Amino acid sequence: MTKNLFSVNPYSSVPVYKQLKNQIIKALQWGTLKSGEQLPTIKELSSFLSINPNTVARVFRELTIEGYLKSEPGVGTFILAISEEKNYREKKEQLTFLLKNIIREGRIMGLERSEISDLWQETFKEFQEDSN
Repeated sequence: MTKNLFSVNPYSSVPVYKQLKNQIIKALQWGTLKSGEQLPTIKELSSFLSINPNTVARVFRELTIEGYLKSEPGVGTFILAISEEKNYREKKEQLTFLLKNIIREGRIMGLERSEISDLWQETFKEFQEDSN
């Protein structure tokens, strides 16, 4: 069942609602959740994750507003198809976020920008060679 795709860590610095929201979006982007697929009810998901039903309702509401979900009263909440353009744009944003974190970590370790750039170039070159 779909609810098994999700888990939350109540001890994380990331708010529970954001963890769940991000997991649903990623499952959509990776194709784990398909267009038209029905999500568990708010009650089922909140019970499974041991979180407040209002938290799940908030996630569903935000994702509906953002165009990821469609709620049909009395029927359920369903996944909407996302455009390739939106999917590409969001993947690019996620990768940019990760790269910025890597750069930030390098700076915290005491590396200069040029050293980080050199490491990136070397790693990317190795990756390209391994891909051939």
